[in-house]
Amino acid sequence: MLSSKSSKSIFTSSFSEQKWVAEITAIMENEKEAKEVLVSVFEVPEALRSVNTEAYTPQLLAFGPFHHFKPKLYQMQRFKVAAATKAQSDWLAVDFQQLVAHVKQPQLRIRTCYQTHLDIQKDTLACLMAIDGLALLKLLHSSLSYYKNSHKSSSKNPFDDFYGRSPDLDMILRDILMLENQIPMILLAAIAEKYREPHNNLQYFVEFIEAISPLQLASKVRATDVVNYKHLLDLFYQLICHGTDSSEQVEIPIDQDSSSNAPDCGVFKKFLASLSKLDLRCAALPEKLVKLLLSSLELLGISAHDFFDKDRAWIPTASRLTKTGVTFSVCEGIRDIKFDKKTLVLELPVITLNAKRDQGKILNSKRTTDVILRNLIAFESLSKDRSQSLPFTRYTQLMNGLIDNDKDANVLKRANIIKGDLASVEIANLFNGLSESIEPKDRDINIDNAIKNINRYYDNTLRVKTNKLLKKYIYSSWKFLTFLTTFLLLTMMALETFCSFYACKTVRFI
Repeated sequence: MLSSKSSKSIFTSSFSEQKWVAEITAIMENEKEAKEVLVSVFEVPEALRSVNTEAYTPQLLAFGPFHHFKPKLYQMQRFKVAAATKAQSDWLAVDFQQLVAHVKQPQLRIRTCYQTHLDIQKDTLACLMAIDGLALLKLLHSSLSYYKNSHKSSSKNPFDDFYGRSPDLDMILRDILMLENQIPMILLAAIAEKYREPHNNLQYFVEFIEAISPLQLASKVRATDVVNYKHLLDLFYQLICHGTDSSEQVEIPIDQDSSSNAPDCGVFKKFLASLSKLDLRCAALPEKLVKLLLSSLELLGISAHDFFDKDRAWIPTASRLTKTGVTFSVCEGIRDIKFDKKTLVLELPVITLNAKRDQGKILNSKRTTDVILRNLIAFESLSKDRSQSLPFTRYTQLMNGLIDNDKDANVLKRANIIKGDLASVEIANLFNGLSESIEPKDRDINIDNAIKNINRYYDNTLRVKTNKLLKKYIYSSWKFLTFLTTFLLLTMMALETFCSFYACKTVRFI
């Protein structure tokens, strides 16, 4: 018999072996019903969470069983109860006990939605989910009503009507959109069944997403179809990525022209610069020769960064593309990203990035946008198998590749691809930060076709061909050039020393 004292066992004082037998028996007896529900609320892997803990862990409110009883978050339990009480009195045709009894009915299906075994008794889970479900519905409705109210005061909090204190709206919005905090739509639909007005459905879910989404939405959802999605984050994802689910894979060709033995000139250039600061007039010549080489490259349209860069980027940045004649224009959504080889136009969806929440235009801020993007990436990765494409993740990879610094962000701003008041440096930091949690294996057929066409065009431009040609021949003889430069440098230093003892005529290199 398994020991309930074992630290590796799931059995605890509240979850005995007898309860386990009863639970498994119930699952087996309702196997068909359980199969209809897929896992949709996942625990974020530690490798992903460690990159940015606050983006995946609720900071103020817990929704659902994963974080509900954590002491830090339970301090806001009275706030959730106030929201749930207000929702019940405003919308429901039943009292709370009747609602809890109603929620118990689909409990097996609700448990199936969660990735981790829920060590919670049936009555406790039903009460917990009833409170959290009602509170979530009320918070979404109040936030949206506040956003749509043109006569609102900037000092008024949307939760003042059911709670005396005013919690941070931005923090609540971030917590609502976290993957581990999702409430299954099965539960929300069960609550909506008890509304006094049956037609009062969950349509405001879509309106809320439209108000808070940084990305242009690709599709519309009918009010009656909202209940068919797994939860709020799943609805959010489908509205952005609808129509892009493809299992085909397109491999991006790897550029083999970049040599792994390509020299890093940074140390060499610093050495020459330090020599030029010494009181050795001849020592300044090598540095001047290097500057002459770099100036010549600039005249050919090749920056020093491009020339001495050892690693070939998987896609050129936005500023580099513009130098080769590529322009940017707006498309409807992620599914429509493409590169037109004839017009040299890369089409990208609009993304709105604000430093702070703009109540009149968009309901999110920079930190909220970061949470939204990271949790959508996590949901996409955890909810799909390896045969399916990951369009949203691939989109963020594409934006990270196009935006390396503020200059690249400015290019996309001028093309109206990026809107909002977020500083260009912050935009670059936002997308570059996302790359830490993304694996390079992610693929999507539409976006990969655009990347392949961009690289094919870019690699065939005169500027890039010249760069490759110079790299090839200069790098192939780099050891000889290094030896020659060192020899000349030592010779001139010896000449300088000789002349310091003998009254040689001074030769200055200007």
